[in-house]
Amino acid sequence: MDGDADFFEKFKDESYDDFFTREQPSQPTQQAQAGKSTDGPTFFAIHSDDDGVDGADVSDGPDEQAAPSLVPQPPAPEAQFSSEDLQLYRALGDFYLRLNAQNLANVNRIVEQYRGNKLTHLFAALATKYNLPPPEVIELVASSLCISSPFEFPVESSQKLDDHLQQLRVAAGRGIEDPDRREELLASVLAPTDGTSAAVSSSMLHALCLRGIPSARLRPHAWKVLLGVLPQNADTTLQTEKRRLYESHKLCFLVPGREKLEIKASERPLSESLELLSQIQKDVQRTRQEEELYQQTATRNALISALFVYAQLNNARYVQGMNEILATFFYVFATAGDADFAEHDAFWCFSHLMQNMKPGLMTDDGSVDGTYSQVSSFENLLRKYDPDLARHLVQHGSPHFAVAFRWCAGLFAQDASLQDLLQLWDSFIGDPMGYELVVYTCLASLMACREDLLASDDEFQLAEIMRGAPRRDVKQLQRRSWAICALERREQTPPFPARSVAQVVEQIAGWAQGAASKAQNFMPVVKDKASRASAAAKEASKEKVQAVQNWLETTPVRQEVFDKAQTRFSALVQATGAVASKAAQKFVETM
Repeated sequence: MDGDADFFEKFKDESYDDFFTREQPSQPTQQAQAGKSTDGPTFFAIHSDDDGVDGADVSDGPDEQAAPSLVPQPPAPEAQFSSEDLQLYRALGDFYLRLNAQNLANVNRIVEQYRGNKLTHLFAALATKYNLPPPEVIELVASSLCISSPFEFPVESSQKLDDHLQQLRVAAGRGIEDPDRREELLASVLAPTDGTSAAVSSSMLHALCLRGIPSARLRPHAWKVLLGVLPQNADTTLQTEKRRLYESHKLCFLVPGREKLEIKASERPLSESLELLSQIQKDVQRTRQEEELYQQTATRNALISALFVYAQLNNARYVQGMNEILATFFYVFATAGDADFAEHDAFWCFSHLMQNMKPGLMTDDGSVDGTYSQVSSFENLLRKYDPDLARHLVQHGSPHFAVAFRWCAGLFAQDASLQDLLQLWDSFIGDPMGYELVVYTCLASLMACREDLLASDDEFQLAEIMRGAPRRDVKQLQRRSWAICALERREQTPPFPARSVAQVVEQIAGWAQGAASKAQNFMPVVKDKASRASAAAKEASKEKVQAVQNWLETTPVRQEVFDKAQTRFSALVQATGAVASKAAQKFVETM
């Protein structure tokens, strides 16, 4: 098909014709069993037009006792394979042993062809050929993802960084997948002296942080820079000024030097301020009770003060969960930063983080910004990658919406252990696309407990299963979220996941719903006439939509089928638009 042809035209090398067109019987011949060399490598083709070519018919041999069958094995990995190459080698070996044993002979060549950023293209194509469900593809990518390549950056902006990373690998013999090397590079990026461009330096900082900060001592500075609290090359003067500024803010709202916090008079009514302080105190007392640090009076007062000052400065409604976010920042600065200023530094990091999250946290009107937007994106991803699980959850009360809102609003601070949370936040704060990784982690969390969710039909039990998912295995959770990130941000050739008939029809329904919603804004007289015309159009559209649905193949839709469906649907939309235009013209003439 056209999409796959473009894909292979881009990636084939000089040995393509030999590699992708030579064929070999699916069972060892007598000559091969005798130890003699075969004619060449097994046929390997990814595009869906090769169905039936992988296995050649083998004629019946003489009527004699068959030799005992041996489990096929891939060739030994190449000596120059890196640790990440070996991951892909093992994943492909297991994959072909299960689904197409005759391709085991080509595993080394496939690794060389698709290592690095091309890995997701490989598995997207294999998913089409072998009809793999998306959750299985996520697991395959997670087990073999090349984290030394900048998979989290869009294609158009990743090449320069990829080249820079390769140069660093050649110079040191190690890439950023190695924690020690990552620590060395992070220290140098935070104190740049080599003349690296600002853009590359900033991208490097994001990439290094996303993969995890190996040393706790580097985390305070890295987070401040990535959150925008301090510029990358800031001196101590600016940091000192910001700490003094927080102290001045605090003096405006709280009486200093008291073990028990007292409120100063301000523009906000005293009753509101007292209620705000009381709510913050209750939540802080419940924060991380298993951690000794948070049981100390000084820590609690610091958290209460910072939250109260933030709410007063921003005229914001305090929301439960903010205490968990601030407490995480406080832990980082109290244990690995300057403990005397942990409250000050935590306040500024919290404030900058809230700038991105505030629209979703502070409003109840379903704003498309902030957390609401993230939850909506998560639901779309769930329907896209696992429609069966999405349907199951909807049928049993949709508990995933509330859990996902909790995760997105609090960045998993309420459901992950503290040490695991620091690793997750390294990735969230390091995401160059602005916390999209939080959404991918929501989906990855459901993938971690997928079988348990499908086995339950109780709404409350489903919610408990989901809430426990972030505590299972944080490293595997991160790799799944990175796999989803890599699949989403890759150039979508070949497309993945392939959309099913149900998803195509859902898209049509969504378009119709959107059009109907816009129609509600017309003035009443127009609405009355439009509704009568809409009723007639609806009946006519039903037949056409049904015709499109009947024409489509069964799940999953092949790319050429989907393209044709889109063409037909576009024609339907254009025809409907023409009819609507004529109706509108006639209506105007009657006014």
